[in-house]
Amino acid sequence: MAYTAHWEEHGAYCVYEGVLTNDQIVEADREVVNHPDFHKFRYGIADFSRVEKFEMNSEAVLQSSGFDRANSPTNPDFRVAIIATATVMKGFARMWEQTGGGEVWETKIFEDIETARAWLDT
Repeated sequence: MAYTAHWEEHGAYCVYEGVLTNDQIVEADREVVNHPDFHKFRYGIADFSRVEKFEMNSEAVLQSSGFDRANSPTNPDFRVAIIATATVMKGFARMWEQTGGGEVWETKIFEDIETARAWLDT
């Protein structure tokens, strides 16, 4: 598994490592949104800073944004912090924002966890 989901008091922190594939993106997204406490979560952090290779494409991004858009009524105040240092991942993050995910949940892209957490605490 190229990601680990950490369940925090107010949200989810997913850390992706190594090789990232379409299936892993979709699986992690569904794991967070289908969590029994999702309706109480304030945030989700997707940390892609440890990914070494991207074996994914826009198909996973579109599938994920559509799933999130459909499930957003469960938690309309959910916020998403995306940590991306690679240019390709920043592009995928922007695509997710523009194809639905960012339309339903407040979303920002960061380069480090400290800045992301500071934003989530505001």
